Amino acid sequence: MNSDYRLEYYSTEAETSLRKFWQRVWTPPPVQKSSTWFRWIVCENPGIPKGYTPLLLAKQGEKVVGQLVLMPTQLFHQGKAYRVCWGRDLYVEKEHRRNKIALRLYDMWVNDFEGALASGQSEEARKLQNKYGWIVISPIHQYEKLFFRPRYLAGSLKNGALIAGKRFLAMMVSEVYRLRPLAIPGIEVKVGRTFDRRVDQLWVACREQYSNICMRDHAWLRWRFENHPYADYLLFEAFDRHGAYGGYCVGRIEDGTAFIVDLLTEKDETGRRMRRALIQAAESCFKDRGVVRVVCRCLSSELEVSLCEAGYLQTQYTSALAIKSRLDDFPRDQWYVTAADSDLDR
Repeated sequence: MNSDYRLEYYSTEAETSLRKFWQRVWTPPPVQKSSTWFRWIVCENPGIPKGYTPLLLAKQGEKVVGQLVLMPTQLFHQGKAYRVCWGRDLYVEKEHRRNKIALRLYDMWVNDFEGALASGQSEEARKLQNKYGWIVISPIHQYEKLFFRPRYLAGSLKNGALIAGKRFLAMMVSEVYRLRPLAIPGIEVKVGRTFDRRVDQLWVACREQYSNICMRDHAWLRWRFENHPYADYLLFEAFDRHGAYGGYCVGRIEDGTAFIVDLLTEKDETGRRMRRALIQAAESCFKDRGVVRVVCRCLSSELEVSLCEAGYLQTQYTSALAIKSRLDDFPRDQWYVTAADSDLDR
């Protein structure tokens, strides 16, 4: 990088210059939605290491010309914890891009943690990762279900007979699965806005059972969903007949589409039944609110099997999980990723 530039961590002294950068060239989508998002992501995440500021800036003199927002967390691989970090909202001012500023920001990110994780939503970010040796683990998988709505189907005709036909078939699949019994004996699902504290017990069990799963304890879940600055999340929690805590599902609704953003149960047969009950309860709630389409973006063999069992169809999606690590033995196999982990849910 040209000696005219320097990298630094965000401090309050840089706030004026950063806001000018946003006004001048690019404002992160979350900032456009909420004035409190910045503090939420930079200061309040319980996964941030003590004394660390998860916002990297590139400056020319006192002028901010690039940024990278980070989301630190812990990754558990068969019970062993790694300090990792998701990246999001990378942007470098166009006239400064030939000076490898983005690469230097990426290097700083990787050097600060044992592993750097990205969901690959941005085409430019994917190109940068491919160029500099990031490992693509897997595409992020997208599953969808369409409820039968004649008006929605009629409106699809303007997009062509092929698309309308595909939607009709998807609706028919949904209708077939709708005829199955909804209730799962011995399981009750409650809808609310706050997490039961027993989710910590679930988390301790799950971080041993799943190969690569990021933090989902009570403090992190409250930060990520209950205290989110602009998204209005719905929380579904499952209990057995004795009142024991069995798992949770988080969803949100936007413009007639519902998103299953996160879902966690144990890996065994009881956990599979809890997953089915949570998915069914979420769908029922979504339908009552007029939703036409339900989407889940994830990378998890257990969750994906449950979605298929519930009649979800895999559809085309372009994002991928990519990693770069300074550790030779950083885990590469079998991941548990949902939209809650990265920037797949904005």
